[in-house]
Amino acid sequence: ERCLRVFKDLTDPMLVGSGLAILKVNQYRWFVQDLAGLFRAKAGLDLAYCLEGTLRKWFEQGLEPNTMQFLLCEVYKRLKQMSAPPFESSPSEVKHGKKEAVATR
Repeated sequence: ERCLRVFKDLTDPMLVGSGLAILKVNQYRWFVQDLAGLFRAKAGLDLAYCLEGTLRKWFEQGLEPNTMQFLLCEVYKRLKQMSAPPFESSPSEVKHGKKEAVATR
């Protein structure tokens, strides 16, 4: 549910006020949902093959290629941010933290 809300936040400001018909707005929403599903379920060559099929399908449905490319990049970036650990420390920070922990005992 959280993931769908993130993508609704992505598509709604861009598409709702654009003057597109409701059907076209919904097609872009479905396109984004398809992409998110692929990025979560596939990897490697399987992902590339499925992405190609998805892009072809939605292009044939009449979606604009530049908008599709933009949405593809945004979905990838947002999913990458959502799956990244909240804090990554460098090896020097880890060593420093261990030294402090030993010194306080």
